[in-house]
Amino acid sequence: MKQKPMKTDVHIFISYAHLDPLLFKDTLVSLLRWPRVSVSVWTDEKIVPGSIPDHAIRAALEEMHIFVPLITPLFDASSYIQEVEVPVAKYRYQKGEVLIAPVVISDPGGTNCEWLLGLERLPDKKKSWAEIRKESLPTAGFDEAQQPLRDGVWKLVEMVRAKRKK
Repeated sequence: MKQKPMKTDVHIFISYAHLDPLLFKDTLVSLLRWPRVSVSVWTDEKIVPGSIPDHAIRAALEEMHIFVPLITPLFDASSYIQEVEVPVAKYRYQKGEVLIAPVVISDPGGTNCEWLLGLERLPDKKKSWAEIRKESLPTAGFDEAQQPLRDGVWKLVEMVRAKRKK
C-alpha cells in the first residue's frame, strides 16, 4: 500500500555564504531529515534556471518558519545576506512569525552579526561548530556538534507545530 506524500508543514531557510566550504551546509541539510516528517529545508540550490534569484530567495524568506544562519567571516561580509536575508528574518522574528537558530561555524570577525550572536546559538552557546569538531574528532571520531544541532532545530520544529495548532 502506497503512503500519501506528506504535506510540508514546517519550512526551514538555511542562510550561508556561497564561498564557504559546503561541508557545513551539506551536513546540516542531511541532519535535518527525519523519517516520515514533512520538514522542508530551503537553500538557494532550489532556484530554478531562468528564474530571478532575488525573487526566489525573498519568497522563501516569506514562507519560512525557521531561519538558520551559518555564521562565518564570509557570512558576515556578504552584502546580500546582511542587506536582505538577515533584515527579513529579524523583522519577522520581532513580529513573532519566525524562530531563529544561529549556527556559529567560526568566529565571524566583523560586526554585522552582532544581533544574531545575541540570540541563543546552536550547537553551543560559547563554542563554534569548528571548535567542537576540532575537539571531538580526535577523541570521539565523529562530529559531536551534529546531535546538538539536530536536537536544537527539532525543538524549533516542534515549537512551530505547537504554535500552528493553536
